[in-house]
Amino acid sequence: MVCHLPFLLPVAGLALFAILPFPMALGLYVPLTVLSIAIALPAIRALAQPIPLGGPTPRPREGLVVSSERRAAVVRWGDELWNAVADEPLALRDRVVIVELRGLTALVHRADAAELPRPKGTSA
Repeated sequence: MVCHLPFLLPVAGLALFAILPFPMALGLYVPLTVLSIAIALPAIRALAQPIPLGGPTPRPREGLVVSSERRAAVVRWGDELWNAVADEPLALRDRVVIVELRGLTALVHRADAAELPRPKGTSA
C-alpha cells in the first residue's frame, strides 16, 4: 500500500487549501506535487516494461526415454520429466536430443540418428 502514497499526495494536499490561506497552501501544494511526480514517474516507467515470459529457447540437449509408446514418450531431461514426440519410434532407455519445445511437449530425435535436425533459428 505504501507504493500508492506518491499518487495520493496531491489529493491529500488539496486539504491544505481548506486549512491554510491560498498563497501559503499553494506554496506547499506545488512542491508536494512536484515531489510526488518525481517519485511516481520511475515507478510508472517500471510498470510499463513488458513482463518477461518463458525463458530462452533451449539448445539441443540430451535426455533419456523413461517410458515409451511408439513415437510418444516420457523423457527425463535433467531432473524433469517431459512428454515427448519423435519422428521415429523410441525405445525405453534410448538417448534422445531435445530439439524444440512446443508448449509442454518436447520434440526429440534419437541421439544415435545419423543427421540430427537443427532447431529453428540456428545455422550450421
